[in-house]
Amino acid sequence: MRYLIQYKEIMDLSIKEFLVLIKKNKKIRLADLKVKDLIYCDGCSIFPGNGIYFFYHKDHCMYVGKCSSRSFVERIPSHFDLRKEAWMNTLLKKVRDFFNISLEEAAEKVFFEHSLILINFEEKNNKEVINKTESLFRKILKPKLNSYKRDYEFELERRIKDSYL
Repeated sequence: MRYLIQYKEIMDLSIKEFLVLIKKNKKIRLADLKVKDLIYCDGCSIFPGNGIYFFYHKDHCMYVGKCSSRSFVERIPSHFDLRKEAWMNTLLKKVRDFFNISLEEAAEKVFFEHSLILINFEEKNNKEVINKTESLFRKILKPKLNSYKRDYEFELERRIKDSYL
């Protein structure tokens, strides 16, 4: 198995089957990750490079994120921006706050203790499906460093009710 899964490989799986697949799937250690690994996997391009990504610590999902407007090669590295004013380095800030350490220490910790797995959505303009899938994965995997976002249907229902008040 490889660190890249195509969405079409999982779209018809049950949650249980998905959990088995992602558990046995190979993950790429962040310290070993190269830019080319976010563009190519096994000699094939990762196109369009939009989808869901998971940061793992051993067998535990720590963070689930999405790339619906940007590609993996743009989004994943931005998590490692050491500037305090950076706003896309969510992973580092979560690790920093969780362990009460500096951003630099958080980056080192993540690079050497975490790995990555990607789910690529092969068709462009799948923002809604990517958003809903990310939300579902957060709910299922219960990552330690980010939480499940409310279902879109629930949020829509709440907005409708609020507009009548």
